[in-house]
Amino acid sequence: MSESLTQLALRLRRPQASLSGLDALSDAQLTQLHELIDAASERERQRVQSQLRRGIFWPLRWLLQRRHIARDASSRTSKRSLANSRRSRK
Repeated sequence: MSESLTQLALRLRRPQASLSGLDALSDAQLTQLHELIDAASERERQRVQSQLRRGIFWPLRWLLQRRHIARDASSRTSKRSLANSRRSRK
């Protein structure tokens, strides 16, 4: 097995024997395969990071929305009670 395939097996965390079918690839093809794997790995890393950021901040957004809704509801209630008290005075 070539040195390039050994490195590829290490990067993919796969047994070298599982990549034995790639032995027929030329060096140029192996280089292109390395580049494609790097690009796919970067896309996956960005996707995971994006999901992680959205997942962490979601509970915070949810709490703030609930707080905002509760504050609006209490504001409406206090406005109604103020209006009712003014009517009862008249």
